[in-house]
Amino acid sequence: MWPIITFYIIFLFLIVSGRQKFHLFLWPTIALMTHFQTALAVFLFMATILYFAVFKWNFNIKRYILFGILVSSIFLLPQVIFDLRHDFLMSRSLVSQIKGEDRGLSVSKKEKKKLITIHKDPFIINYNSGFLSHGYSPDFPLLVALASFLVFFLRRKDFRKEEVLFIKTTLTIPLLVFLATVFYPFPLRYWFLTGFEMFYILPISLTLSKLLNFTFGKILAAVFIASILPLILGRINDSYFKNPDDKSFSKIKGIKKAIDYIYQDGKGEKFGLLVFAPPVYTPNYDYVVWWYGRNKYGYTPHSEKKGTFYLLMEPDPHKKHSYKGWLETVIITGKTIKQEKLPSGLIVEKRQAE
Repeated sequence: MWPIITFYIIFLFLIVSGRQKFHLFLWPTIALMTHFQTALAVFLFMATILYFAVFKWNFNIKRYILFGILVSSIFLLPQVIFDLRHDFLMSRSLVSQIKGEDRGLSVSKKEKKKLITIHKDPFIINYNSGFLSHGYSPDFPLLVALASFLVFFLRRKDFRKEEVLFIKTTLTIPLLVFLATVFYPFPLRYWFLTGFEMFYILPISLTLSKLLNFTFGKILAAVFIASILPLILGRINDSYFKNPDDKSFSKIKGIKKAIDYIYQDGKGEKFGLLVFAPPVYTPNYDYVVWWYGRNKYGYTPHSEKKGTFYLLMEPDPHKKHSYKGWLETVIITGKTIKQEKLPSGLIVEKRQAE
Protein backbone atom coordinates (compact mmCIF):
# COMPACT_ATOMS: atom_id res chain seq x y z
CA MET A 1 0.00 0.00 0.00
CA TRP A 2 2.88 2.42 0.66
CA PRO A 3 4.14 2.54 -2.97
CA ILE A 4 0.61 2.31 -4.40
CA ILE A 5 -0.56 5.31 -2.35
CA THR A 6 2.56 7.23 -3.40
CA PHE A 7 1.66 6.65 -7.06
CA TYR A 8 -1.95 7.61 -6.31
CA ILE A 9 -0.79 10.97 -4.93
CA ILE A 10 1.47 11.59 -7.94
CA PHE A 11 -1.28 10.75 -10.46
CA LEU A 12 -3.83 12.89 -8.60
CA PHE A 13 -1.46 15.87 -8.57
CA LEU A 14 -0.74 15.49 -12.29
CA ILE A 15 -4.47 15.47 -13.02
CA VAL A 16 -5.08 18.54 -10.85
CA SER A 17 -2.19 20.21 -12.69
CA GLY A 18 -4.13 19.80 -15.93
CA ARG A 19 -2.89 16.49 -17.37
CA GLN A 20 -6.23 14.66 -17.67
CA LYS A 21 -4.78 11.56 -19.36
CA PHE A 22 -3.51 10.41 -15.95
CA HIS A 23 -7.09 9.47 -15.06
CA LEU A 24 -6.22 6.30 -16.96
CA PHE A 25 -3.67 5.56 -14.23
CA LEU A 26 -5.36 7.01 -11.15
CA TRP A 27 -8.50 4.85 -11.11
CA PRO A 28 -6.69 1.55 -11.87
CA THR A 29 -4.37 2.43 -8.96
CA ILE A 30 -7.40 2.64 -6.64
CA ALA A 31 -8.69 -0.66 -8.07
CA LEU A 32 -5.31 -2.25 -7.39
CA MET A 33 -5.60 -1.18 -3.73
CA THR A 34 -8.64 -3.46 -3.30
CA HIS A 35 -6.34 -6.48 -3.47
CA PHE A 36 -4.27 -5.26 -0.52
CA GLN A 37 -6.56 -3.13 1.70
CA THR A 38 -10.12 -3.06 0.45
CA ALA A 39 -11.47 -0.74 3.14
CA LEU A 40 -9.00 2.06 2.38
CA ALA A 41 -9.53 1.57 -1.36
CA VAL A 42 -13.28 2.13 -0.91
CA PHE A 43 -12.74 5.21 1.26
CA LEU A 44 -10.18 6.66 -1.19
CA PHE A 45 -12.53 6.01 -4.12
CA MET A 46 -15.30 7.94 -2.35
CA ALA A 47 -12.91 10.74 -1.36
CA THR A 48 -11.55 11.05 -4.93
CA ILE A 49 -15.04 11.25 -6.44
CA LEU A 50 -15.93 13.86 -3.82
CA TYR A 51 -12.75 15.83 -4.55
CA PHE A 52 -13.49 16.11 -8.28
CA ALA A 53 -17.18 16.77 -7.63
CA VAL A 54 -16.35 19.73 -5.37
CA PHE A 55 -13.28 21.21 -7.09
CA LYS A 56 -12.97 20.03 -10.69
CA TRP A 57 -16.33 18.76 -11.97
CA ASN A 58 -16.90 19.35 -15.71
CA PHE A 59 -17.68 17.36 -18.84
CA ASN A 60 -14.07 16.48 -19.63
CA ILE A 61 -13.44 15.35 -16.06
CA LYS A 62 -16.51 13.09 -16.16
CA ARG A 63 -15.42 11.62 -19.48
CA TYR A 64 -11.87 10.89 -18.30
CA ILE A 65 -13.15 9.44 -15.02
CA LEU A 66 -15.41 7.10 -16.99
CA PHE A 67 -12.49 5.96 -19.17
CA GLY A 68 -10.32 5.47 -16.07
CA ILE A 69 -12.97 3.39 -14.30
CA LEU A 70 -13.41 1.24 -17.43
CA VAL A 71 -9.66 0.54 -17.50
CA SER A 72 -9.69 -0.20 -13.74
CA SER A 73 -12.27 -2.96 -14.33
CA ILE A 74 -9.36 -5.12 -15.52
CA PHE A 75 -7.86 -4.94 -12.03
CA LEU A 76 -11.25 -5.64 -10.44
CA LEU A 77 -11.87 -8.78 -12.53
CA PRO A 78 -10.36 -11.15 -9.90
CA GLN A 79 -12.69 -9.64 -7.29
CA VAL A 80 -15.69 -10.22 -9.57
CA ILE A 81 -14.64 -13.84 -10.16
CA PHE A 82 -14.22 -14.31 -6.39
CA ASP A 83 -17.72 -12.92 -5.81
CA LEU A 84 -19.22 -15.25 -8.42
CA ARG A 85 -17.47 -18.27 -6.94
CA HIS A 86 -18.50 -17.44 -3.37
CA ASP A 87 -22.22 -16.74 -3.75
CA PHE A 88 -21.74 -12.95 -4.06
CA LEU A 89 -20.17 -12.75 -0.59
CA MET A 90 -18.73 -9.23 -1.01
CA SER A 91 -21.77 -7.84 -2.82
CA ARG A 92 -24.18 -9.15 -0.17
CA SER A 93 -22.00 -7.70 2.58
CA LEU A 94 -22.01 -4.27 0.90
CA VAL A 95 -25.77 -4.36 0.28
CA SER A 96 -26.46 -5.40 3.89
CA GLN A 97 -24.57 -2.36 5.18
CA ILE A 98 -26.31 0.01 2.78
CA LYS A 99 -29.70 -1.40 3.83
CA GLY A 100 -28.78 -0.98 7.49
CA GLU A 101 -28.69 -4.67 8.38
CA ASP A 102 -26.49 -5.51 11.37
CA ARG A 103 -26.55 -1.79 12.26
CA GLY A 104 -25.16 -0.84 8.84
CA LEU A 105 -25.63 2.85 8.11
CA SER A 106 -28.78 3.22 10.20
CA VAL A 107 -27.25 4.67 13.35
CA SER A 108 -28.82 7.25 15.60
CA LYS A 109 -27.62 10.87 15.89
CA LYS A 110 -26.11 10.07 19.28
CA GLU A 111 -24.21 7.12 17.82
CA LYS A 112 -23.01 9.23 14.87
CA LYS A 113 -21.41 11.73 17.27
CA LYS A 114 -19.72 8.82 19.01
CA LEU A 115 -18.53 7.44 15.66
CA ILE A 116 -16.83 10.74 14.81
CA THR A 117 -14.78 10.45 18.00
CA ILE A 118 -14.06 6.75 17.43
CA HIS A 119 -12.92 7.40 13.84
CA LYS A 120 -10.87 10.47 14.72
CA ASP A 121 -8.49 8.54 16.98
CA PRO A 122 -7.21 6.07 14.31
CA PHE A 123 -6.31 9.02 12.05
CA ILE A 124 -4.36 10.69 14.87
CA ILE A 125 -2.59 7.42 15.67
CA ASN A 126 -1.87 6.91 11.97
CA TYR A 127 -0.36 10.40 11.67
CA ASN A 128 1.82 9.85 14.75
CA SER A 129 3.04 6.51 13.38
CA GLY A 130 4.56 8.30 10.39
CA PHE A 131 7.11 10.08 12.58
CA LEU A 132 9.51 9.20 15.36
CA SER A 133 7.85 9.11 18.76
CA HIS A 134 8.47 5.80 20.52
CA GLY A 135 11.98 5.88 21.96
CA TYR A 136 12.57 9.46 20.84
CA SER A 137 9.96 12.01 21.88
CA PRO A 138 6.19 11.48 22.21
CA ASP A 139 5.63 15.11 21.15
CA PHE A 140 7.80 14.91 18.02
CA PRO A 141 4.89 14.33 15.54
CA LEU A 142 3.12 17.41 16.92
CA LEU A 143 6.32 19.49 16.75
CA VAL A 144 6.80 18.43 13.11
CA ALA A 145 3.28 19.58 12.24
CA LEU A 146 3.78 22.94 13.99
CA ALA A 147 7.18 23.48 12.37
CA SER A 148 5.74 22.71 8.92
CA PHE A 149 2.88 25.14 9.43
CA LEU A 150 5.24 27.91 10.54
CA VAL A 151 7.62 27.37 7.62
CA PHE A 152 4.74 27.44 5.13
CA PHE A 153 3.18 30.51 6.76
CA LEU A 154 6.38 32.51 7.22
CA ARG A 155 8.19 31.50 4.00
CA ARG A 156 5.24 31.26 1.61
CA LYS A 157 7.19 33.24 -1.01
CA ASP A 158 9.75 30.40 -1.24
CA PHE A 159 7.13 27.96 -2.53
CA ARG A 160 6.44 27.67 -6.23
CA LYS A 161 2.82 27.62 -7.43
CA GLU A 162 3.04 23.88 -8.24
CA GLU A 163 4.37 23.11 -4.76
CA VAL A 164 1.50 24.96 -3.08
CA LEU A 165 -0.97 23.07 -5.26
CA PHE A 166 0.68 19.74 -4.37
CA ILE A 167 0.51 20.47 -0.63
CA LYS A 168 -3.12 21.60 -0.75
CA THR A 169 -4.21 18.63 -2.87
CA THR A 170 -2.38 16.05 -0.77
CA LEU A 171 -3.71 17.39 2.53
CA THR A 172 -7.29 17.70 1.24
CA ILE A 173 -7.64 13.96 0.59
CA PRO A 174 -7.18 12.87 4.26
CA LEU A 175 -9.96 15.27 5.24
CA LEU A 176 -12.27 13.83 2.57
CA VAL A 177 -11.37 10.25 3.57
CA PHE A 178 -12.24 11.10 7.16
CA LEU A 179 -15.60 12.50 6.02
CA ALA A 180 -16.19 9.28 4.05
CA THR A 181 -15.43 7.12 7.10
CA VAL A 182 -17.84 9.05 9.34
CA PHE A 183 -20.67 6.98 7.87
CA TYR A 184 -18.83 3.69 8.47
CA PRO A 185 -20.79 2.24 11.42
CA PHE A 186 -17.95 0.34 13.10
CA PRO A 187 -14.59 1.33 14.64
CA LEU A 188 -11.74 1.61 12.13
CA ARG A 189 -9.00 -0.98 12.52
CA TYR A 190 -5.46 0.40 12.37
CA TRP A 191 -4.62 -1.69 9.29
CA PHE A 192 -7.40 0.06 7.34
CA LEU A 193 -4.99 3.02 7.04
CA THR A 194 -1.85 1.10 6.05
CA GLY A 195 0.34 3.42 3.98
CA PHE A 196 -1.94 6.40 4.61
CA GLU A 197 1.00 8.13 6.31
CA MET A 198 2.25 9.17 2.85
CA PHE A 199 -0.45 11.85 2.76
CA TYR A 200 1.34 13.55 5.66
CA ILE A 201 4.97 12.61 5.00
CA LEU A 202 5.17 14.00 1.45
CA PRO A 203 3.77 17.53 2.02
CA ILE A 204 5.62 17.89 5.34
CA SER A 205 8.89 16.77 3.71
CA LEU A 206 8.39 19.26 0.90
CA THR A 207 7.66 22.06 3.37
CA LEU A 208 10.57 21.39 5.73
CA SER A 209 12.98 21.00 2.80
CA LYS A 210 12.78 24.79 2.43
CA LEU A 211 14.85 25.06 5.61
CA LEU A 212 17.81 23.61 3.69
CA ASN A 213 18.05 26.92 1.82
CA PHE A 214 19.50 28.41 5.02
CA THR A 215 22.65 27.60 6.99
CA PHE A 216 20.59 27.30 10.17
CA GLY A 217 18.35 24.71 8.48
CA LYS A 218 21.31 22.64 7.31
CA ILE A 219 22.79 22.63 10.83
CA LEU A 220 19.42 21.68 12.30
CA ALA A 221 19.06 18.79 9.82
CA ALA A 222 22.58 17.52 10.62
CA VAL A 223 21.95 17.63 14.37
CA PHE A 224 18.62 15.83 13.94
CA ILE A 225 20.13 13.06 11.79
CA ALA A 226 22.98 12.58 14.28
CA SER A 227 20.49 12.32 17.17
CA ILE A 228 18.27 9.70 15.53
CA LEU A 229 21.01 7.57 13.95
CA PRO A 230 21.64 5.44 17.08
CA LEU A 231 17.89 4.83 17.42
CA ILE A 232 17.55 3.80 13.75
CA LEU A 233 20.57 1.49 13.87
CA GLY A 234 19.22 -0.05 17.07
CA ARG A 235 15.86 -0.76 15.46
CA ILE A 236 17.51 -2.29 12.39
CA ASN A 237 19.54 -4.51 14.71
CA ASP A 238 16.43 -5.58 16.64
CA SER A 239 14.45 -6.27 13.47
CA TYR A 240 17.01 -8.09 11.34
CA PHE A 241 19.91 -9.36 13.44
CA LYS A 242 18.69 -10.21 16.93
CA ASN A 243 16.93 -13.52 17.48
CA PRO A 244 13.19 -13.08 16.92
CA ASP A 245 11.12 -13.08 20.10
CA ASP A 246 9.17 -16.31 20.65
CA LYS A 247 7.16 -14.73 23.48
CA SER A 248 4.88 -12.85 21.09
CA PHE A 249 2.38 -14.07 18.49
CA SER A 250 3.32 -11.05 16.36
CA LYS A 251 6.65 -12.79 15.65
CA ILE A 252 6.95 -15.83 13.39
CA LYS A 253 8.97 -17.66 16.04
CA GLY A 254 6.08 -17.42 18.49
CA ILE A 255 3.71 -18.93 15.91
CA LYS A 256 6.21 -21.71 15.13
CA LYS A 257 6.36 -22.58 18.84
CA ALA A 258 2.55 -22.92 18.88
CA ILE A 259 2.58 -25.15 15.77
CA ASP A 260 5.33 -27.30 17.35
CA TYR A 261 3.25 -27.66 20.51
CA ILE A 262 0.18 -28.84 18.57
CA TYR A 263 2.05 -31.33 16.35
CA GLN A 264 4.01 -32.77 19.28
CA ASP A 265 0.87 -33.07 21.37
CA GLY A 266 -0.80 -34.91 18.46
CA LYS A 267 1.95 -37.58 18.66
CA GLY A 268 1.81 -38.46 14.97
CA GLU A 269 -1.95 -38.98 14.86
CA LYS A 270 -4.16 -37.26 12.28
CA PHE A 271 -5.85 -34.14 13.68
CA GLY A 272 -7.64 -30.99 12.61
CA LEU A 273 -6.69 -27.37 13.24
CA LEU A 274 -8.94 -24.31 13.29
CA VAL A 275 -7.53 -20.84 13.92
CA PHE A 276 -9.11 -17.70 15.36
CA ALA A 277 -7.51 -14.26 14.88
CA PRO A 278 -9.13 -10.81 15.41
CA PRO A 279 -8.55 -9.73 11.77
CA VAL A 280 -10.71 -12.76 10.76
CA TYR A 281 -8.25 -13.84 8.08
CA THR A 282 -5.43 -16.12 9.22
CA PRO A 283 -2.79 -16.14 6.40
CA ASN A 284 0.20 -15.92 8.77
CA TYR A 285 -0.90 -19.06 10.64
CA ASP A 286 -1.89 -20.88 7.44
CA TYR A 287 1.49 -20.07 5.94
CA VAL A 288 3.48 -21.36 8.95
CA VAL A 289 1.46 -24.60 8.95
CA TRP A 290 2.07 -25.07 5.22
CA TRP A 291 5.71 -23.98 5.12
CA TYR A 292 6.94 -25.14 8.53
CA GLY A 293 4.56 -27.72 10.02
CA ARG A 294 4.01 -29.73 6.82
CA ASN A 295 7.73 -29.91 6.01
CA LYS A 296 8.86 -30.73 9.56
CA TYR A 297 6.13 -33.19 10.53
CA GLY A 298 5.01 -34.45 7.11
CA TYR A 299 1.32 -33.75 7.59
CA THR A 300 -1.10 -30.88 7.00
CA PRO A 301 -4.01 -30.84 9.49
CA HIS A 302 -7.53 -30.81 8.09
CA SER A 303 -9.82 -27.89 8.98
CA GLU A 304 -12.91 -29.83 10.03
CA LYS A 305 -14.50 -30.43 13.42
CA LYS A 306 -14.09 -34.20 13.36
CA GLY A 307 -12.00 -36.68 15.34
CA THR A 308 -9.34 -34.91 17.35
CA PHE A 309 -9.02 -31.26 16.46
CA TYR A 310 -7.13 -28.31 17.91
CA LEU A 311 -8.19 -24.69 18.23
CA LEU A 312 -5.44 -22.06 18.00
CA MET A 313 -6.68 -18.70 19.26
CA GLU A 314 -5.09 -15.25 19.15
CA PRO A 315 -6.45 -12.92 21.87
CA ASP A 316 -7.61 -9.50 20.71
CA PRO A 317 -5.67 -6.85 22.71
CA HIS A 318 -8.79 -4.63 22.60
CA LYS A 319 -11.33 -7.39 23.40
CA LYS A 320 -9.41 -10.04 25.30
CA HIS A 321 -12.26 -12.55 25.42
CA SER A 322 -13.48 -12.18 21.82
CA TYR A 323 -12.29 -15.71 21.03
CA LYS A 324 -14.92 -17.02 23.44
CA GLY A 325 -17.62 -15.71 21.11
CA TRP A 326 -15.94 -17.70 18.31
CA LEU A 327 -16.05 -20.83 20.48
CA GLU A 328 -19.74 -20.35 21.25
CA THR A 329 -20.95 -19.44 17.76
CA VAL A 330 -18.58 -21.09 15.25
CA ILE A 331 -17.02 -24.07 17.01
CA ILE A 332 -19.79 -25.12 19.41
CA THR A 333 -19.18 -28.88 19.10
CA GLY A 334 -16.56 -31.16 20.58
CA LYS A 335 -15.56 -32.19 24.08
CA THR A 336 -12.74 -30.09 25.50
CA ILE A 337 -9.82 -32.27 26.55
CA LYS A 338 -7.46 -29.49 27.65
CA GLN A 339 -6.59 -25.85 27.14
CA GLU A 340 -3.12 -24.29 27.31
CA LYS A 341 -1.93 -20.69 27.19
CA LEU A 342 1.52 -20.53 25.60
CA PRO A 343 4.30 -18.02 26.48
CA SER A 344 3.52 -16.14 23.25
CA GLY A 345 -0.01 -15.44 24.52
CA LEU A 346 -1.63 -17.80 22.00
CA ILE A 347 -4.24 -20.18 23.40
CA VAL A 348 -4.41 -23.82 22.29
CA GLU A 349 -7.45 -25.96 23.01
CA LYS A 350 -7.66 -29.68 22.24
CA ARG A 351 -11.10 -31.13 21.51
CA GLN A 352 -12.59 -34.47 20.59
CA ALA A 353 -15.60 -34.57 18.28
CA GLU A 354 -18.61 -36.17 19.95
